[in-house]
Formats: sequence, structure tokens, C-alpha cells
Amino acid sequence: MRHSGYVDYPKRLQRRRAWGRKRAALSIAALTLGVLLGACVGSPAVAQTVRLFDGQGGLSASAVQAFAQDRDGFLYIGGHAGLYVSSGGEFTRVDVGDHGNLTDVSALAASEASDQLMVVAHDGVWLRADGAFRHVPLPVSGRRMRVAAFAHDFIVMDERGALWRVRSRKNEDPLVERFALTAPGNSTLIDDVALDASALGSLAVQADTLWMGCGGGALCRVRNGALVVFGKQQGVPSETWNALTAAPDGGVTARGATHLLRIGVKGDVHAEPLPSRSGNVGNFRPSFVVEMQGGSVVTSVGETLMVRSPDGAWREMDSLPGYGRRDVTAAFVDRENGLWLAGAERGVMRVAGFPFWKSVSPQGEHAPSHVSIVHREGGNAVWLATSNGLFRYTIAEGGDLTTPLAHYDIDVKSMVRSTDGALWIVEKSGTLLRLDVLTGRVQRLASLSSLTGALDVDSAGRLWVGTMTGLVRLDDPVHPPARLPRPLSLRDRRVNALSLDQFGRLLVLTDTVLFRQKAAEDVFDPQIDVEEQGIGAGRLMAVSTNNDVWIAGERGGVRKVTLPEEGEATVTGADGVHGQGLVQALFRDSRGWIWMGGLQGLDILSPSGWTHLDTSSGLTSNAILPGAISEDDDGTMWFGTEGGLSRLTDPAHLPALPQLHTRITSARLGSVDLLSRPMDEAEGHQELRLEYVAPTFVGHGSLRYHYHLMPLDEDEHETSAMFVTWPDMKGKQISFDVQAVDVLYGRSATAASFHAAQTKGASFTTRMIVWGFCSVLVLVVGGMITFRAVAAARRRHIEQAVRGRTRFMEEMQAQLRQQSRVDVLTGLLNRRAVCDELESLMNSIGPDDLMAVALIDIDHFKAINDTLGHQGGDFVLEQYGHRLRQGSGVGAVPGRYGGEELIVVFTSIPSVQALTTQVGRLHELLREPLVYEGHEIVVTCSIGLAVRIPGDTPGRIVGRADRALYRGKRNGRNCVVMAD
Repeated sequence: MRHSGYVDYPKRLQRRRAWGRKRAALSIAALTLGVLLGACVGSPAVAQTVRLFDGQGGLSASAVQAFAQDRDGFLYIGGHAGLYVSSGGEFTRVDVGDHGNLTDVSALAASEASDQLMVVAHDGVWLRADGAFRHVPLPVSGRRMRVAAFAHDFIVMDERGALWRVRSRKNEDPLVERFALTAPGNSTLIDDVALDASALGSLAVQADTLWMGCGGGALCRVRNGALVVFGKQQGVPSETWNALTAAPDGGVTARGATHLLRIGVKGDVHAEPLPSRSGNVGNFRPSFVVEMQGGSVVTSVGETLMVRSPDGAWREMDSLPGYGRRDVTAAFVDRENGLWLAGAERGVMRVAGFPFWKSVSPQGEHAPSHVSIVHREGGNAVWLATSNGLFRYTIAEGGDLTTPLAHYDIDVKSMVRSTDGALWIVEKSGTLLRLDVLTGRVQRLASLSSLTGALDVDSAGRLWVGTMTGLVRLDDPVHPPARLPRPLSLRDRRVNALSLDQFGRLLVLTDTVLFRQKAAEDVFDPQIDVEEQGIGAGRLMAVSTNNDVWIAGERGGVRKVTLPEEGEATVTGADGVHGQGLVQALFRDSRGWIWMGGLQGLDILSPSGWTHLDTSSGLTSNAILPGAISEDDDGTMWFGTEGGLSRLTDPAHLPALPQLHTRITSARLGSVDLLSRPMDEAEGHQELRLEYVAPTFVGHGSLRYHYHLMPLDEDEHETSAMFVTWPDMKGKQISFDVQAVDVLYGRSATAASFHAAQTKGASFTTRMIVWGFCSVLVLVVGGMITFRAVAAARRRHIEQAVRGRTRFMEEMQAQLRQQSRVDVLTGLLNRRAVCDELESLMNSIGPDDLMAVALIDIDHFKAINDTLGHQGGDFVLEQYGHRLRQGSGVGAVPGRYGGEELIVVFTSIPSVQALTTQVGRLHELLREPLVYEGHEIVVTCSIGLAVRIPGDTPGRIVGRADRALYRGKRNGRNCVVMAD
């Protein structure tokens, strides 16, 4: 099986790459927070993460006038240059088959119940259904039409205000009929009596509710065939409502020349004047209004964009990089809550995370950079710890930082506030400072040992300080001494993190042990051996509201530690964390949520489970700075990243991501399109090419596709490519199943299937004989017999296909259950799976049975990557995985422990001597020469081996093997070392 390449558009919609399609000029504007020191006002806020589509086949050369998104997630854009579509990447132009390209697209509507799409273009109205475009035979013409998907049909409003219902028909032109409206009492309304047809305005639809602007400044609602008019008597201002957006609850938000109107699902009316801009609220060019999830409304006022928050406050839209707010002519909200904006000669842009995420651009010579800590002073002041000093700012209305109040040349590593309001700061040089925020006085405290940055204040107001040689306590931080006292506890241990549990007891994380404070305040009991957890030296710690302790190590990964009041602590992994390697920041907020930051964004543990956030969600940059997660007094979260400072408001109400749908966009055998033509038309052996995609603008690059192509290939495959090819198709039927999995956000898409089979054969010959010699009764009878035989054969084939399909689906479900257990590169069990197997084996074998764990580390693996590249490194890991599967022996469980570390669990061992012999042979096998790109290379490894002893737990036996491994690495590598 071969697979490669990139497919990002529905093939049935795109046949030609007209205009020599340019590569998308995609810009991720990750904009940072900062303020010019000494300026009178702060820098303007900017949209958090902006993605520009400004160089694609005419998108930037003409005005975009319409947006639509179908049920599968494909996004369509219509404008003067034509119709375009995207599934999460670049946009491609759509044609209508034999009719060529559409131009001057003025309106779009997509069905939420099917893949149908309606387009208003220069040459009329078109309806796409079942992958084909058909012209809609409306009795009227004109470009100024409004369209909306309504239930399973479409509603068209023509230039005169007349309404038409359009319904698709299989293999026929769409059915067009007048849309009948009934008033209460079921009497039919006559347009020119009940409604002013010439004044009918925009359309908006939500589920089974249709809203439209009516004559006399009224709004009309159609639900279940009944019409209700909202006019002056209901409190609706008398003006033309030429921009509508339907609310998720069935209500509507309408935009007029001077007012914004909201009508709820129960008919409650709320109207308010638009804020004044440029002296004339009615002086606006674009006519649009959109409502975000959460209730924020975006519309144009004067020559700027305005945002109305759910509490009724208005503010200007954040700045748009490379895009003036007055340039926006159309807006749209996709199903993943992305805000799309379009302007003439500007292309289109997608703003992620709006309005929850925000950032402020740094300006000026002394503007803060690499913000790592945000500390709210109370009121409207905030402290920022940055790589170029400590800043104090005021916070303006709306949350923007404005006037800088102070700047201190302090390189902050950590910071905490004591009960008297003073800031206690550990510098990166390891010195402790006390900053009096009222006077600005800075006091330095000398210390016998360098500080690690661990700080905390307990309920009694005492300050706890972690040093390289133990734990220090200041009983009176208000009147501190000139020098820190000697460590009172945990002497000769490096204290890396401090945290208080839910009972006020201090937890202390050192390189090797997690301690908990006893009732006697200076006594700390060891709880777990961090070295046994496989994460390296302990570095970070956070305590959840249910008293679970989360720790992160210097080698990556996190562990959850449950500390009961009686009995031993238990340690588990972080199931549900997606793609997080080295953890840079670990934080618990006031809601009790755990926030974990690394180099791939954020992972958050809330009561609903783990959630992932990154730049496609609204984060400025995926690279979180060490320790750079903070919380404001009002629950706002702050994140320092390599690209700047991100601020997230109201995390509890972030919209959930919708269901993904896998869609097969093309199936071709040679030149034959199998989606629309029979397989029989392909002559001889041809290349088979299948294309598929799961449309999404969030996590698009993290999708993996699991597919099965029967009967050509019995194996299931996984790939990031969006097509698969089979070079020499010889079979007479294919059955293809594919499902997308978002490995970063933890989403599984609905699966898609495609089946095709040749049908011509004896029945075709029989038909030709019957047509040529229909007068010969014998041949007719023979043809009938042959036909029945073929029909019976077809039924058998169908039954076999159904049985095969059933078996395949059962196999696929089993494989999907197992896919999270297998490391894709090596083919071995992944870390979680092998640890589960180890725990299960240790619980099931007898006390006298021998069992061992071997940890294998590939020697000088970084040098291999540097010399051969990452592809060479992947080749070495792949070969090691193959050799481990072949040479580990009966009863052994091999796996990938992480990075270049592998693990083997040995059972069914007759003796320790036999084990050492077996491991020695495995070591010889692993270091045999490899051939990479025609060159022979020798890659050695070091092995740490631990045999189970009484009292061993899974963590302890792995920890002993790990320590033996490191002894071997210190002794020169390329050896096997037995644990003590």
C-alpha cells in the first residue's frame, strides 16, 4: 500500500485548478502583550490568533459577499471571483460540472440536514445535491436574492420580496413552489395585503424557525407554517432590518440603521440604540450582524467594527493585523466558533477564540517581553514579570493594559504575595527580594544557599522558601531579617516546588521524593519515590480540590498522586492528555482546574475531563514559557508564551468542539470517477486513488486517518495523508472504510465507507444476444437462465460482501480499541499499555514466580538524529521495535517507554541465569549493524535489568531498572547492568 500527499477539497466540487492556484499565504498572527513604558495610553488590543487567506485564486482581488458551512464542516465563500471551498486548509475554486465556474456569487445557504448547497450567482440560482449542481428553474431572475436552508428545503426571497420553496429531486431539476404563509386561524395570507412584499428584507433560519424583515419596519417569524408579525405594538422600532442572525435558541438578532434588536424564542423584544461613532450611526457600508457562542454580537457602526458583550457593554473590535476594521464587508461564525471576516481586496481571515481570548501588542524600547507571571494587585493594577524586568500597569475598562506605573530591573523567577501585600520575589540568580508595593522599596535577603524558586504562604501568613539544600521558613514576613535562616527541614535536598493541600498542610517536591507536612510543623513524611515514576527529577506540582497531587518531571510527563490519610499513596498517569511532552508549567486555578502547559499548547483538567487548547483555539503561541500560567482575581487566565501574553476570560464557558465527520471526496479508477460512474467503464489494470477528509479549522494538522481497503489489503493502516493509491487494480470490487481521529483534541470522527463492484459479464453478453436474435426462442430462454444464474451469483456476492463487511467492522472496532495501546513508529505497546500489562502481570503471578523488567536506552540517539536526521532516527527506532518483537522471547512484553527508551517485561523465566543469558542475546541482536540508505551503521544500546523482589510495585521495579540503566550509561554505555 502506498500513501502520500495532501488533499483538502471535495473532488466532486473541484475539477480544475483555474487561475494557476497559488499556495495559500497563511499567516498565524500570534500577537503579544506589552505597553510602551512611559506612554500615556497603552497599545491597542489585537485579535488573539488570526489566520489570513489572502493569496488564493482571486480571493484577495474581489469582494467576498457570502459564507456558508455544510453539515460536514466544509466552508464555502462566494464573491465576485466565484465560489470557493475549504475543509480547514487553503481554499479551492468550485465549478458546476459542464457549466464551468460560477462568478459573482452574492448569496449562499447550506443545509444542516444534508450536503445540499444553494448558490446565487450571475446566471441564476443553483442547487447542489448528491454531489451535482442543477439550475433552479425560478420564474423570476435577478442577483439581489436572499436564500436560507429551512428544514429539508431551501427558501428563496426574490427582489420583489416574494418567497419560494425549493426542494431537490433525485436526477431531476429542483421543484419550485410558492412558500405559503398562514396567519393564526390557518387563513392564507395574501402578500400585498398582509405583507409589504417590496420591503421584505433579510432571511435567517434556526432549525424550524424562519425570520425575515417585513414591511413597515416589522420582523416576521414563521414556525410550523404559522406567521407572527413583530411591529410597533410589540416594541420594535420602525426601521428597515436588513441584517439578521438567528440565535441558537430560535430567537433572532437584527440590525437596523440606528438600532440593534433582539427577539427571544418566547417573543420577548429588546431594542437598544447603536453606540455613536463618527457622529452618524447610520453611516455604515456593510450590512451584517453575527452572534458568537456565548452571546457576543459583532456588527459595524460608522466606519468601525463594534462588539456588544452579553452584559450589554459596547467596545471597538480588537485590531486586525493587515486588516482595517473599516475594510470588513461580511462576517460569519463557523461551527467551531471561528469568526470569519472579509473585505474588498483583503482576502478573508479567521479569528480564533474570539471573544474569549485577547492579547496586546508590545511597543516601545522597554516594552515587556516573554511575560511569565501576571499578578493582580487588586483594583485596577497588575504586575507583569518578564524577561526584561518587573512591570506594574493599570487595567482599563475591557481589560486592556494602559498606563505603565512602574518598572523594576528584576529578573523574576517566581513571585508570591504575603499577607501584608508585599511581593516576595526569587530572582533567577537565586536571590530573595521583598518589594513593598506602596513605597517601591526593594529589600534583598542574603541566603547561605541558592534559592530554587519554590515559594508559598501558608494560612498563618508564614513564608516558605525552597533552597538547593532544604526548606526555609520565615515566621514574620512583615519584619523580615537581613539574612534567611538555615534550612529547618529536608536538609541537603533540593526543594523544587511547594503547595498547600486542602487541609493546609505543606507538600514539598524534591528531585527524588514528595513529602507531606505532619502535625508537627517541622516534620515531613515521604510519600512517594519520584525516581520510580519514570518522569525524571520532580520539578512542578499542583494540588486539585479533591487533594490529588499532580507532579511533572524534568524528562516529561505527569503523574497523579493520591495521598490517603491512611495507607500507601497511589500513582497513576494522566489519561486524556493529548500530545504533551515536556511540561513547562503546572497550575491549579480557583475553580480547582489543573492547567498544564508545554510546547504543544495547553491541557486542562476540569470536571468534564481533559481539554486541549492551542493556536487554532485562540492561544497566541503553542510554546508556553516555564511557570507562565497565572490567574486573575476575577478568574481570568493568563499565559506567557514564546509569542507573547495570552489572556483567556471566562474559561468555564468556552464552546465545546463539534463532532467531526469523515467524508470520501473522490474515488477514481484510472480516469473513471467511481462516485458517479460504474466500475465497468475502467478498462484493464488501472491505478485506484481514493481521497478523504474530515473538515475542521481546529486541529486540522493533527488528524490521523485509519483506513481499510478490502479485498486488496487485509491490514488496517494509519496515515496523516488524505489520499491512498493502489498502483495496479486487478480486482472486481473494493470496499473502503476510513475514519479520522484528532489525536491532539481527542476527537474521533464519524466513519465513511465506499463500495464498488464490476457488474458486466455474462448478463451483458446475454443482452447482446437477445437484442440480435430475439426471434430465436432457445436463445431467449438461455438468456433468462443466464440472467437468473448471474442474479443468484450477485446475491451470493452481496451476502459475502455483507458478511465480510460485518467481520471488517467488528475487526475495525476491536482495532480502534487497541489503537491507543500501540506506538505507531515501533509497533510496540506504548507506555501506558505496557505499564498496564506490567501491573496486571504482577498482580496475577505467584510470589515464587520470576519476573523482570529491562529498560533499554539507545546510545547517543541525539547524535544519530543530528547525523542522519529525524528520518534516520525514526528508522533506528523502527528497526529496534522490529528486533524486540522478534527477539524478546516467549512470554515477554516489549514496549516503547518514551523517546529513545524501550522496555521489556519478562515472565515465564526458569532462572535468573537463563534471564541474563536471554537478555545478553537480545543485546547482541539489537546492536547488530543496520543498513540505512545503502550505508551500514552500528547502533548500540544500554540495558538496565531488574528482577522482581518482595515488596516491588510496578513503579519500584521500573525505577530499579532505570537506576541500573543510568549506571550503565555512566560506565561507558553499550552494556547490560543488573539492578541491586
